[in-house]
Amino acid sequence: MRGIFAMNVRTFPILGVSALLFTLAGSEGAEPVAAQTLISKLKWRCVGPYIGGRVVTVTGVPGNNNLFYAGTVGGGVWKSTDGAEWENITDGKLPGPSSSIGAIAVAPSDPKILYVGTGEADIRNTVIPGDGVYKSTDAGQTWQYAGLRDTHSTSAILVDPRDPNTVYVASMGHVFAPDPNRGIFKSTDGGRSWKKILFVDNNTGAICLVMDPGNPGLMYAATWQAIRMPWGLSSGGPGSGIYKTTDGGAHWTNITANPDASACPSRPANRILFTQSFRQKRAACSARRTPVPRGNVSTMK
Repeated sequence: MRGIFAMNVRTFPILGVSALLFTLAGSEGAEPVAAQTLISKLKWRCVGPYIGGRVVTVTGVPGNNNLFYAGTVGGGVWKSTDGAEWENITDGKLPGPSSSIGAIAVAPSDPKILYVGTGEADIRNTVIPGDGVYKSTDAGQTWQYAGLRDTHSTSAILVDPRDPNTVYVASMGHVFAPDPNRGIFKSTDGGRSWKKILFVDNNTGAICLVMDPGNPGLMYAATWQAIRMPWGLSSGGPGSGIYKTTDGGAHWTNITANPDASACPSRPANRILFTQSFRQKRAACSARRTPVPRGNVSTMK
């Protein structure tokens, strides 16, 4: 599967929701329409890619509403410049054996710089392990190895919006056994070297990481105590929790039992995911017993 594999989904029928929204919102003299009423008219549609396995990571590029990157668990990284057609940009280009992509990040200060982490963190019994992080400085035309080969899986990548060489990676490590290569890692030289900045224990990895784009030193991390066996999954335990840093990972505070975090479980036994709303300077979380089921990329229209 080398070269370009393009797919066109423009033949799918598209509902005239946009026109309906404008009608509802723009009627002269009408009462304001509740946001939930508008949102309820939006419908999800699948836009591909239709090959490469499940999609576990998608990212866009600020300032370019039609540019997207999608990572698949068995088919590498795909790029779309119109939200409809997809081109594989890693086949035969990644200098490593793994085509399983767990996370993608675009440097906010330079959209030509991409980081991808191999090895998915949705730890099924058929999970494909990764072999580290890769970096592109030309929007995916070429790739270079950027470290962390022994982490085996990547659950999140963050790039400092002020400096494309400052990168954070969250990893569940080698999920089939206790492993010291779990936790949060940081590089300040674009992936040439890494420092482990958050580690709980050999049975616990980092499953989620979010950053305040207006204050990159402020981050929240979710840890997950989990080990995969061929016959089952050991999920949850005292290692699972929520951590906060305000200095770029130099120091972390376990806020799992913080009374201010009333929306979060006091003793999380399972996987924790974050959503962020830093305009209100807070992060919301949810605990999940099983990984999120995922397929292709979907958009709301």
